[in-house]
Amino acid sequence: LVKCFCKLYKKYKNVRLIICAEGELRPECEKMIKDYHIEEGIIRWMTNIAKWEDINEIYRISHVLVFPTKFCGWGLVVAEAMASGMAVISSKYSVAGVELIEHGVTGYLTELDENELIHYMEKYAVNPELVRIHGIRGREKAKKYSLEYKARELISILEKELN
Repeated sequence: LVKCFCKLYKKYKNVRLIICAEGELRPECEKMIKDYHIEEGIIRWMTNIAKWEDINEIYRISHVLVFPTKFCGWGLVVAEAMASGMAVISSKYSVAGVELIEHGVTGYLTELDENELIHYMEKYAVNPELVRIHGIRGREKAKKYSLEYKARELISILEKELN
């Protein structure tokens, strides 16, 4: 993601990146950010998110979630971002990405090819209206995965079976 962002930022100075992660690749990512001279494009590096309010703040100030995971189960962050009205680019290794994202309609799914990821990031960078539309559609899709929606769906099935 950082490598793709570095290339995108060189072309589009209006894009920003919030990194919400910690791990063994952080020093390598920080070096890449410095080597590409894009420090001003990084809004913040968030780690140790302790409270729900912290996550809400990230969703409130963000427009697009890029989730290039290689190993993931459900991928709750995809559902949360979509429920918050964000456009989403996810790898096909996230179950939530595959189940929630209708490619090109509510977001984009990628095989994690660097050029493909940059392509989808660029589509959003140059078209804020597309970000808005995918965010609206994604929010509607995510509603169908809410606890309330699923409970009503289950009640409806049970009522049909009991009658």
